[in-house]
Amino acid sequence: MKKIITITSFIILAATIPGCKKKLFDYRNKYLGEYQITYHYNYREMGGITRDTAITYNGKVNYGGKEEIKMDWYDGSEYTFTLSKKGALSKCSNFIGTMDKKRFELTFTDDVCGTGPMGANYTVTLSGVKD
Repeated sequence: MKKIITITSFIILAATIPGCKKKLFDYRNKYLGEYQITYHYNYREMGGITRDTAITYNGKVNYGGKEEIKMDWYDGSEYTFTLSKKGALSKCSNFIGTMDKKRFELTFTDDVCGTGPMGANYTVTLSGVKD
């Protein structure tokens, strides 16, 4: 009887695991979910043109590749960031912000992954609060 209960428990567990959205024992699990996100974009050109945009939207944080997460962007696309076990966010090996179970904040400039556009600079700040 004990053997039947053990086998039945194993079958039930095995059947439910593929249906889970979160991966077992993955440190990123606590960061995934729905967020209210504020996107702030500041753009400046040498010729005096500036743009300052702020947009608030609902988005998700999902798994990316190994040690990565994907965040929904205001335009429907996704951006990928590296996330350490302690919640440090980075892009192109540069530290850009932090994340905990309830919120995140990151800021990067046009030169985070190399030289930015000649004569122009931009800064993106993204902050989110988990729903």
